Parts: sequence; C-alpha cells; structure tokens
Amino acid sequence: MSLANFMPAILIEKMNMKEAGAALSVTCFWIAMSVGRLFAGYIAEKFQYRVYVLYSCLASVLLLMVFPFTNQIWSAFLIILLLGLAMSGIFSIALVFASKLLPGTEESTPSILIASGGVGGAILPLTTGWSLDHLAVNQSAWMLAIFAVGLLVISVITYQWQNKPIANSAT
Repeated sequence: MSLANFMPAILIEKMNMKEAGAALSVTCFWIAMSVGRLFAGYIAEKFQYRVYVLYSCLASVLLLMVFPFTNQIWSAFLIILLLGLAMSGIFSIALVFASKLLPGTEESTPSILIASGGVGGAILPLTTGWSLDHLAVNQSAWMLAIFAVGLLVISVITYQWQNKPIANSAT
C-alpha cells in the first residue's frame, strides 16, 4: 500500500508531473489490481497456489527494480499497471496457500496474516514517508524493491517448505 499511497509523490518528484496526473497513477494501480483479482483465483488454482505467490512476488520485485530507471511518464504508468496486476492476488492467494500449508489452522491463519498486514501497513508507510523526506526519490523506490525482496524470500521459503516431506513421528 505504500507504493500506491506514495506513488503520486514519487512521480511528482521524479518526473515533475502535475498533481492531477500523478494522482491518476493511483487509479491506474487500483484498476490493474481489480482486474488482476478477477483472475487471481483461477490462475492460482490452475498453476498451484505456491507457484502463483512465488511468481507474483518475483514479478513485483523485478518491476520495482525497473521502476527507478524509468524516466518517461508512459513507462512509469506501464510499470504501475504491471505492478497492480502482479500484486493483485498476493494477499488473498497467500491466505489460501497458508491455510492449505498448515492444515488445522484455518481459524488462526487469517487473523495472523491480517495482523501482520496491519503491522506492515503501519511500518512501511512510516518508513517510506521518512525516506521520501530524507533520501532521493530513486533511493526510496529501491527501498520498496528491497521490501519486496523480503516478501520474495518469505515466499521462496514457504515454497520449499511445502516441498519437504513430513517426517514420520513413529520412527
């Protein structure tokens, strides 16, 4: 959400956009998120939940790493649209994936993930706002990419965790 909330400020600073045009970036992001969410469940079921989460996180990292190199408005908006599509199902599909990965925890898993999202939803905007005040805008964009790398690392760990055979406690 830091990306969507701070995108207008980033575009104004980075590309000298007018406020109205920069505000349109949030609309583009959320349209892409909404369209992506229409298909996220179907795609995740077709390719497996863990694969969907892993590739969504990977796409998000790659797009966030490309973003600092954009110097044209059209390319920035293209990256924003693609980010919206890439990130559209991460939370909802990760929720289903976690519930399937940890059978018997269907009641606590959503609460834990929502609470984690709330904590991240408080810390990330604070950190992003601080970085926009004290660092160059591209450094702030790289910081968002680094946070996305953290998400990718978590998804790789869970991807591998699901592949491990369950040890037999009787042996």
